[in-house]
Amino acid sequence: MQETIANLGRGNYASHYREGKPAARRGNTAPPGAVPDGLYPCAPGGPNDHVYIYVQPVNNDMWCDFARAIGRDDLLADPRCKDAPTRWEHRDWLNEIARAWTRARTKHDVMATLGKGGVPCGAVLDSAELLDDPHLNARGQIATVEHATRGRVRMPGSPVRLSASEASTTPAPLLGEHTAEVLAEVLGLSKDEIAALRAKGVVR
Repeated sequence: MQETIANLGRGNYASHYREGKPAARRGNTAPPGAVPDGLYPCAPGGPNDHVYIYVQPVNNDMWCDFARAIGRDDLLADPRCKDAPTRWEHRDWLNEIARAWTRARTKHDVMATLGKGGVPCGAVLDSAELLDDPHLNARGQIATVEHATRGRVRMPGSPVRLSASEASTTPAPLLGEHTAEVLAEVLGLSKDEIAALRAKGVVR
């Protein structure tokens, strides 16, 4: 996981090499010039009612698609929006326009509208929404397992799917469930030896 995240952050190394020092913190923002970019609040205003929007700065057509999708064709002729560097200079103003638009809609409505308009965006889903997500369930990504003490539990399965190597999803073992098996297999201990260790409280 660490190696994956280190690779996903590779865009930051461009400024590192260009400026000769560690990349600066930018919060939710992507490379300078991307407006709108980041998390935007949606109706009804709950803690997980947000959508992530990203307008690629080198693709001016995407900015035009965004402006049209939110019904702000007037922005296309506004000199403050003529190109990515200029929009970046006026990012606070533009981001407030975006926030005002998203706050009046649910995150799924925002995602549907912008997605139809060709603007990359995605609803921020909480854990319950992920477990109930139609796409993940249709793909078989959400598995149901029988846990010894909790009963039926729904949880994400393995995202890696190989035709000849199924990655099954099983419940987590109980504390000490495989102690005897491991000690016998790895250390060659007998049942009596394991029982003695348990009696002394060395193992569960």
